[in-house]
Amino acid sequence: MTMKKKITVVGGGIAGLASALRLQADGYDVTIYEKLDRLGGKMNQIKGKGFTFDLGPTIVMMPHIYRELLEYTGVKMEDYITFKPVDPMYKITFQDGEVMDATSDLNQLTYDLEARGHGVAEGYFNYLTDTYKKYMIAKDHFLERSFRSWKDFYNPKTLYNALRLKTLNTAQNAIEKYLKNEKMQNMVSFQTLYIGVSPYSGPSIYTIIPMIQTMYGVHYSKGGMYAYVKAVEKRFKELGGKVQLNAKVDEVLFDGKTAKGIQLNGEVIESDAVVVNADFPRAMKTLIKSDKVRGKYTDKKIAKMKYSCSVMILYLGLDKKVPDLRVHNLYFGGDFKQNLDEIFTGKLPEDPAYYIYSPSQIDDSVAPEGHENIYVLVPV
Repeated sequence: MTMKKKITVVGGGIAGLASALRLQADGYDVTIYEKLDRLGGKMNQIKGKGFTFDLGPTIVMMPHIYRELLEYTGVKMEDYITFKPVDPMYKITFQDGEVMDATSDLNQLTYDLEARGHGVAEGYFNYLTDTYKKYMIAKDHFLERSFRSWKDFYNPKTLYNALRLKTLNTAQNAIEKYLKNEKMQNMVSFQTLYIGVSPYSGPSIYTIIPMIQTMYGVHYSKGGMYAYVKAVEKRFKELGGKVQLNAKVDEVLFDGKTAKGIQLNGEVIESDAVVVNADFPRAMKTLIKSDKVRGKYTDKKIAKMKYSCSVMILYLGLDKKVPDLRVHNLYFGGDFKQNLDEIFTGKLPEDPAYYIYSPSQIDDSVAPEGHENIYVLVPV
């Protein structure tokens, strides 16, 4: 009988958990080592006094990707978790106090855009069409492909498709090509902040995010985003996967340049391969001790890397209901361009844009009856 190959996964965030599930389904013997007392990483939750708060991500986009992971292992997603559409996707309050519900309903969207003046709807639908084409190129040639050597990327076909993406432009410049209305520009460009970059400096490929929301819709799972972590964890354990919590890995061990295991609390745990699901700079600085393995990624180089913006988040359990909230709410402050400049130069914003997530609008399990669950996020 052939022994299963052992795989060690360092970090039980959603990426590590998803990788572990696929590997376990493929017949490997997988163990996740997670330093916290539960899995999820940034996609986590806290509970108290009848409230349940998502700590990090709040928006389910493209639910077919979530579905694919579970169904890859031979089960139906609905037996583990159910997503339901959220429409309006979010409520926007502009600088002048005007309120707009952003919808993925094509009929309603057409009327809403036409009401904003001549050419607004045409410009927005041209943006959707062109961006969808770019997305399909990215999906087929980059997002769903593995790049295991330089030859996988540096070949005529891949380089040709990279040029077709036209990523040299900034997201803001790409948006302004289609949308002349400032409010519509803001409605689309703010979504680059989901990944912590400014639309004025981030590449145009990031304009696929609002397109994805409009074309595929926004969804919600009962119990919040963490419900998906629990679903994947359940399936992983059903297949025989193992989880060690409160297990902070000291070091990834190497034989030459090949990872051969980890050191945990002074103990050596050998495996055939190691998957590291930790922030890259931190993993390089704390988990990989060998300068030879780290190569060019010295502490000095890591210190010079450009980082995304951060956020300040308030988790508020209110003893009353708040009228006129949607599940997702966006509030623009004064000058949005100035706000972005302040964020990315490290200044305290004078009149910031902010986002409110209130899952109690759609889910009675996240707050006591008559109460409200409010998550306030301010990019900083």
